[in-house]
Amino acid sequence: YILVDDMVKMEYNQGVERVASYIRENLREDLSVENLCAKLNLSKSVLYEQFRLGMNTTASEFVTNCRLERAKELLTTTEQSVSDVAMRCGFDDAAYFTRVFRSFHGCTPSQMKKN
Repeated sequence: YILVDDMVKMEYNQGVERVASYIRENLREDLSVENLCAKLNLSKSVLYEQFRLGMNTTASEFVTNCRLERAKELLTTTEQSVSDVAMRCGFDDAAYFTRVFRSFHGCTPSQMKKN
């Protein structure tokens, strides 16, 4: 049982890492669960299960977290405007981006850029 359990965990970890890599490389794209499943040839239930077991989060939360971390990086290392950073990270609406960024990082994108 232990051997089989370890093999299942390894398979989930490899699957989650494949999905996570795809997400990190395609932040500008539509990364809805439906599109991720279609692009990676996975069922929704498999995707949900992989993230639940391998990352202890949902795919949607992971996408948002990756986008916000990338936005923080771009804001602090480039001269790009807040709206350009939002677009590069997959946020179509700069106002929504600002709200989500503030709730995640505790400051606005403009404040992050200044600091």
